[in-house]
Amino acid sequence: MRALAALCALCLLGGCAARPFAAFEDPRPEGRMSLRERSQCEPPETQPGWCDFPHEVRVFLERREGCDHFRGEPVPDAAGDPGGTRRRQIETALRELCTGTDAELARLRTRYRKDASVGAALETFESDIE
Repeated sequence: MRALAALCALCLLGGCAARPFAAFEDPRPEGRMSLRERSQCEPPETQPGWCDFPHEVRVFLERREGCDHFRGEPVPDAAGDPGGTRRRQIETALRELCTGTDAELARLRTRYRKDASVGAALETFESDIE
């Protein structure tokens, strides 16, 4: 009876109406999304488990996929890019996105070696690109 009274009091104070899923927040370690965040998360087509990965893994995946995109970009020659604008864009993107990813990939593989889904996502990347 006391529990029912306490529950009613919480609802009257706005606890149930304002945040109906507050009890289901999932503050797991390693920066993983809460249940609410995961319910609204739309993973990239290339990474179906992305929403369940730790924050640092999601950040790495985005950065490394951007790096790999620019690694595959053809660098135009001087005739195709007279001012060198596109060449500079590609070089800047490679420097910003790729620098340090080899070490970060190794660190994440070690840290999450017991997490099969994270391990599978990280295994898709080459280990030595720098």
